[in-house]
Amino acid sequence: MLDPILRRHTARLTAPFAERLAAFQPLALTLAAFASSVVAMVDIGHRNYLWGLVFLVLSRMIDALDGPLARHKGATVFGAYLDGVLGLVAGAGLAFAFALAELERALAAMFLMLGLVARAAAGTDAGKTELFVAFAIACLFPGWFS
Repeated sequence: MLDPILRRHTARLTAPFAERLAAFQPLALTLAAFASSVVAMVDIGHRNYLWGLVFLVLSRMIDALDGPLARHKGATVFGAYLDGVLGLVAGAGLAFAFALAELERALAAMFLMLGLVARAAAGTDAGKTELFVAFAIACLFPGWFS
């Protein structure tokens, strides 16, 4: 999976931002990342794929900062739990948004949601980067989603 590799290489880039964001709570960034995902869902559901991509990228950038900020300020079990839950809801919601945009994609979206549920049941948070890349490509080439 790409997440541990990227985290290792981006840690030195995100740490200074985490220090600058010390006035914020990590939970605020988690909620902001989720809110950006919700806006992306609405845009994608309305076939505004490029705007959906913009908010998807914004969400991923914010999400990349909440972990380092939590480590800087002191991580909480609840914060880690909420980050995982909202990440799963966002992933399923984005798949659902693609299904709403084009109903013939519903079956592909259901299989993706099934995979997300299986990932959650296994208790793993792996694959966030791969999922982001898949959704970004789907925003650029929506016909390829299914």
